Amino acid sequence: MLVEDEKLQYFEQSIVNMKKKGNGTNKKLLTFSGICCLNLSMKKNISLLTKGCKKMKRVLDIILSLIGLLVFLPISIPIMLILKLSDEGEIFYIQQRAGKGGKLFGIIKFSSMVKNSPNIGAGLLTVENDPRILPFGRFLRKTKLNELPQLINPSS
Repeated sequence: MLVEDEKLQYFEQSIVNMKKKGNGTNKKLLTFSGICCLNLSMKKNISLLTKGCKKMKRVLDIILSLIGLLVFLPISIPIMLILKLSDEGEIFYIQQRAGKGGKLFGIIKFSSMVKNSPNIGAGLLTVENDPRILPFGRFLRKTKLNELPQLINPSS
């Protein structure tokens, strides 16, 4: 969680720096799934992607996420079994995020912490050597395998 906050701060600082270098214009650069969109105004969200391109990108997101799910299924099944047989028995954790227009959605991850971990210890932040992280969860986080179920999100 802390790393994600640092990435967000870096992204916000990059936008501020670009605005300062904008030669009097109000430009900012945004990227979505690796596709760059140049917004010409901070007040109006004018994107250079056409409606057709947005639909094509959505279809491509769904197709690629389904392919990714199939490719990583042989790795995911043993992880799910280990998590189910572990002390906690939880396989997935759904983390709430704000999407386009502030709409809330859930990101699905493999469970790597004890149940109710936001209500224990450091709360929503994860600290180094956090005792709430399960032993297998530590491995999942180190290898980033806990992020694999996020491939479900674009197809839902």
